[in-house]
Amino acid sequence: MPYTAHPVTPDSAPASAPVRRVSSIHRWWLISICVIIVISAIAELIGLAVIAKDATSIATTAALTVAQIGATAVMLRKARLGAALTVILAVASMLIPTAATFSMLFAVILAINILTFRRTAEGIAAVVVMVAASVISGILYHDSAMASGGALSLGVFCLIACTGGWLMRQWDDAQRRARRAERLEHDMAIAQYLHDYTTNDLNNILMLTDLALTQPDSPAPDTLERVRGLAKDALKQTRLAIAALEHDDDADEHTMYQPTASDLEQQLFAVAEEQRTLLDTYGYQGSVLIGEHPFAHCSQAQATLALSLVREMFSNIVQHADPAAGYTMTIAATPSQLHIAVTDCHAEHSTPGMNTGLARLRRRITEAGGTWQVEEHGRNWTLATIMPTE
Repeated sequence: MPYTAHPVTPDSAPASAPVRRVSSIHRWWLISICVIIVISAIAELIGLAVIAKDATSIATTAALTVAQIGATAVMLRKARLGAALTVILAVASMLIPTAATFSMLFAVILAINILTFRRTAEGIAAVVVMVAASVISGILYHDSAMASGGALSLGVFCLIACTGGWLMRQWDDAQRRARRAERLEHDMAIAQYLHDYTTNDLNNILMLTDLALTQPDSPAPDTLERVRGLAKDALKQTRLAIAALEHDDDADEHTMYQPTASDLEQQLFAVAEEQRTLLDTYGYQGSVLIGEHPFAHCSQAQATLALSLVREMFSNIVQHADPAAGYTMTIAATPSQLHIAVTDCHAEHSTPGMNTGLARLRRRITEAGGTWQVEEHGRNWTLATIMPTE
């Protein structure tokens, strides 16, 4: 029968793109807090203008409040610089004879949180500077809030802010590690996909090309048609893999899908027929026996794994089996298990490979609770696998 390309996708890849960065969450959190601080500072400026008594003291407090609004605005563009400026202003407000505003306290807590989030040492240094300034303020101004227990309270608030920043950074680091691991898993799935589909197609192209070169006259039209079909399919699968690596949403929407176990069962029969025909063309004598509805009790992930194993088994036959000795592949299912087995005879001079396909599949099947048994008697080789199903 003529070769027919069957579009497939990296079914083992995660269904969604890796988790988006959480920096946008931090950004909106920072904007919200800064807006609250600025509104509070403006309200305090209005209050100072209404209840003004000591013009000099009020002017100093107003100037510090305006400067604090500026430092808060800087946080939105350069959080670290804005936080450092806020701490400096808070220290200044305690070392001169003026009353610190509520918005200033709120801003310095945010600043310490940001500095600790950026670097723990900077946050701790900010806490030490604030506590030292509050103690000095209490010594210089006996009637200030810092002299009557305010220094202790401020120190507690600063430590809480520092701890909060440290915890936020730990959470952010954990998110980054999770994203990195998810990205690695995604890329490994794409690599596996290329191995399962594209490399097998390319290997078949090489085999058919060698066959065509051995023909006495020009290559048979059906051989050229199969080469053409395999090349088109390999190109299609490569493009799908590239689109997945680039996280192309349009490509995902229009060319990629998540097949069901029923779809994969149809692919299994198509792949078995195509590969059996190709092996027959190469001179391999053998049989493929598939029970009725082998994926009836399989999940999508289980069916995908089974299809990958079948593809790898066919590729292994082409690379390592003796064409004259024959091969047998059986695929059968029970309500709780899927049995896949292959038997062939190693050729004396087999084609070398990377030897990673079966090793990777063995790990995945055993991790899923299945069994993997290999028997060798001389050149005779048998692989029998049992996979649990839903």
